[in-house]
Order: sequence, then structure tokens, then C-alpha cells
Amino acid sequence: MVRRFQIAEQIVEEQIADFPDRLATAYEKKLRPLCLCRVPGVPMYVARIGDQHVVKRMPLSGATHGPQCESFDPPYELTGLGPLIGSAIQIDIATGAAALKLDFSMTKRGSRSTAAIVGAESPDMVKNETRKLSLRALLHYLWHEGGLTEWTSLWNGKRHWWHVRSHLVEAARTMTVRGRTTGRSAVRPRTVPRRR
Repeated sequence: MVRRFQIAEQIVEEQIADFPDRLATAYEKKLRPLCLCRVPGVPMYVARIGDQHVVKRMPLSGATHGPQCESFDPPYELTGLGPLIGSAIQIDIATGAAALKLDFSMTKRGSRSTAAIVGAESPDMVKNETRKLSLRALLHYLWHEGGLTEWTSLWNGKRHWWHVRSHLVEAARTMTVRGRTTGRSAVRPRTVPRRR
């Protein structure tokens, strides 16, 4: 199915030749395209990933698209994300940013003393069963939010590692862990010693 969008006052199909130029203009002017899979249209946004612009659905809006639309996503309650939304993944609907709670450390630390660990467990203590993302769940969520779990015509001949990486980095830019972004700006380049 060819998707149709309303950008400003114009109705365009994604197969037309100047569609990438229209998306670049919409990105610069911060216009929200409307997906015309339903009436009235469903608001979306334009993201820049690497050197291309793509139309992405707004957070938590996948179920508002028509089932035949590429942007349709079943309600989170019907997927593995259901129990995590609102606890381990807190999405700000206005900005699309997701605050994540992880069950692993993002930094490597020294070993903890065993004395502190032995005294920590007590049968009288109440455990807080807050849901958190494992490393595997975080990677699944990044792939899902990066749009890498579905095939589109834009991927034809372009599914190389650098495209996958740019989609993952773009998805990570919309996520925070303990108030710090998980995107490229948060990752410091590793210094490699020179060989002699």
C-alpha cells in the first residue's frame, strides 16, 4: 500500500520523485505530516537519520493508525512491551522521549565487598518489584524504536551496518537513563593505543 500524507496543505504520496525534498522542507520548518490512513489524519513527525529524512509515528500512536498502514503498531498491551510501558519505559507523549530504568549498570565498576552483600538480604525486608529492562530487552526496544524490525521500500539495497547503526543511534537519542541521554553524545570514543 502506498502511504499518503498531508504536509501543510498538500497531499503527497511517498512514491513521488520529490518526496525526499518535501520531507527535508517539512523537517526544516518543523511541520507535522498527517498520515491519511484514517480520517482525520494521524499526526506524525519527520526525523533525520544520517543523510535521509523519514516520517515516523508519534510515540504511543501506533494503534491509532489503520491496520493496513505501515505505521500501525498493535497496542502495547498485546505485545511484550505492555508490562514495561509506564514502569521501566516512561514515554513523554509531548516530546517522544523515553526515560528507561535498567537492571544493569551502564558503567563498569569495581567489585563490591561481600560483607555489604551478606547483610543486605533479610527475610524481614520488603522487596520493591519495580520492573526494569534487561540488556536484551533494551536491545529489542532500540531495534523496535529504530524501525529495524519491519521492512520498508527505503531499505532496498541499504541494509548495511552503518544504516543499522544510524537508526539505532537516532532511536537512542530519544531515550534517557537516569536523566542522561543514551545517544551518540553520551558515548565517549574509546582510545586505542598505538602499535609500535
